[in-house]
Amino acid sequence: RLISIHRDNTNYVQKIFNAVLFIKFGLLVLAYLFLFVFIRTSSFSEEEVLLLYLSFLMVAGSVLTPIWFFQGIEKMKWVTIVNVVIKALLVISVFVFVKSKSDVLLTGGLLAGSQLVIGILSLFLAIRIFRIKIALPSYSEVIYQFKEGWLVFLSTLFTSIYVTSNGFLLGEWTSDTEVGYFTPAEKIIRAATSFFNPVMFALYPFISKKFSE
Repeated sequence: RLISIHRDNTNYVQKIFNAVLFIKFGLLVLAYLFLFVFIRTSSFSEEEVLLLYLSFLMVAGSVLTPIWFFQGIEKMKWVTIVNVVIKALLVISVFVFVKSKSDVLLTGGLLAGSQLVIGILSLFLAIRIFRIKIALPSYSEVIYQFKEGWLVFLSTLFTSIYVTSNGFLLGEWTSDTEVGYFTPAEKIIRAATSFFNPVMFALYPFISKKFSE
């Protein structure tokens, strides 16, 4: 919302960008610590532990992807091209290289690696094309952006917990096979309900800008 309102003020957009990126990295560290404690206090196999740590790279890739910036300036073309190309390569790679259930770590690596590449390329585009300069944000700006986004953060957090906890809880109470049946079916349902997301992503910054005017 703030990016869309102040998109013509390059200096302030850079302040927002750096503060939000700093906050996201801070939350990434907290998430990693939570994962570390969770793994150390649970009875996972060595392969499962490697898969969890490998999959965590997807979180790092998500942190690096400034989709909120591209959404705010209403220039989604660039990040969309990166997403489509990398994920198309991901699908091809899965069909070519994943042959059996023993390739689970390879699958996790491909998924995590693709998200990490998307994040790095998206960040590079923001810096190169839109002249964003990475710098350490001021304490006051970090606090302001944290407070500004707190309610949205909580809303997104609880939605994510609700979405992702189903498979986890099912795995605690049933077998991996049943989780395997449930997860793809749930993903199909969520994919069907996500058709409205592009409309929401396109309208929100536009409406924010109009309200500010």
